[in-house]
Amino acid sequence: MLSVATTIAHLPAERARVLVAAIIVVAVAGDQVRRRFEVYRRRAVRLDAQLVAERERAEVAQERHAVLAERQRIAREMHDVVAHHMSMIAVRAETAPYRLGDEPDDRDAEFVAIAGASRSALQDMRRLLSVLRSDSADTASPPSPGMADILAMTEAARASGLDVALDQDSGTVPPLVGRTAYRIVQEGLSNATRHAPGAAIRVRLSVDERALHIVVRNAPGESLTNERSRTADGLGKAAAGPSRSESGGHGIVGMRERVRALGGTISAGRCDDGGFEVRAELPLA
Repeated sequence: MLSVATTIAHLPAERARVLVAAIIVVAVAGDQVRRRFEVYRRRAVRLDAQLVAERERAEVAQERHAVLAERQRIAREMHDVVAHHMSMIAVRAETAPYRLGDEPDDRDAEFVAIAGASRSALQDMRRLLSVLRSDSADTASPPSPGMADILAMTEAARASGLDVALDQDSGTVPPLVGRTAYRIVQEGLSNATRHAPGAAIRVRLSVDERALHIVVRNAPGESLTNERSRTADGLGKAAAGPSRSESGGHGIVGMRERVRALGGTISAGRCDDGGFEVRAELPLA
């Protein structure tokens, strides 16, 4: 504008008007460009702020999801430990008067076995609690049971008075699949113990080149239930055990989550004869 002001006096009127008009057009266009640039810059700043806020919300949601997933995992482990061990201890204590005679040695041995089952439950609980109390992310997880421990579990259940039969192939499976199989069999035994006392339980594990097939089936628990019902009312009521609706069904939900995590399938339900069957298929790869 200063340059135009110094030269406009030396220009003809026609050229001066054209020059002034051109300067005005350039000034208006430049101002519009500047305004547009400011709008874009402010919009970019708002978008950056929104992206930062969205990223922070996503991180919070991810952390919350991780916490919930860890809580569910711990809840499943706690359920597996408490439900199985406590069920075995309760069954051994309740059925001792019917399985044992008047020999003091038999009764002493039964108390020793119950004490051993209690110590095993406490050890499992301590292992879980040690993981929860540790602040180090590098803390090694406690050793988890697998396929090799299923035989010992069924033998312990048989020693407690359950009618358990195991048919297991000698095939090799990945550790995660074996751990899931152990938990499925464990939950099947626990369910049969609570809901069908005295029923015969049959466990079948077969391995082919594609998957591990698991079947845990128990017959109706009528024989022992009827026998106990002829005893005192209090004992007979305690022996009947809780119904499935009272137990809440958390074990079956946990089994389904474990199997779904491996990409397998599982079904659980009553059979035509009144028994209960859990059938699962776990892919090996």
